[in-house]
Amino acid sequence: MSSDTMTVWGFWITVLGTILGVGSFLLTIYIGVNTNKIRNNFMKKHLQEKYNKSKKTILLDLHTSYLFLIDDMFVDDTKITESIISLGIYNTILTKTTKIKLKKLNKKVAKSSKTDSKDKKRQIQYLLYEVIKRLENELDEHTEYLKEVTK
Repeated sequence: MSSDTMTVWGFWITVLGTILGVGSFLLTIYIGVNTNKIRNNFMKKHLQEKYNKSKKTILLDLHTSYLFLIDDMFVDDTKITESIISLGIYNTILTKTTKIKLKKLNKKVAKSSKTDSKDKKRQIQYLLYEVIKRLENELDEHTEYLKEVTK
């Protein structure tokens, strides 16, 4: 083989190796993203099963947290977070507005601390009140609908 032939063969082997390297890199990214999605879905399902509660229990927990906010300006972040996770079971019957309010409430509660100002706690209180009223209406409507369907 001449040096020109070896140079051409070397060039094409290098190009093929580069293409295979880029392809395997893209495949690795794709597998990583899908694995992350699967892991998040399993975690979400696990948490929903762990905090599986009835509608009345969820609303009672939210009412109790709301009363804590009114009386003592105490944010019961664990109960609120557990209730939001439990509401994932009823995700199909909740309206888009309620889902957005729940996300806002979850973010505010996650960012809250014991040293927050009264203004921030009032914002959480108003948002919690609005979520409670929306949930009461939507869950009652769904219960009435189920009663009518089963007749």
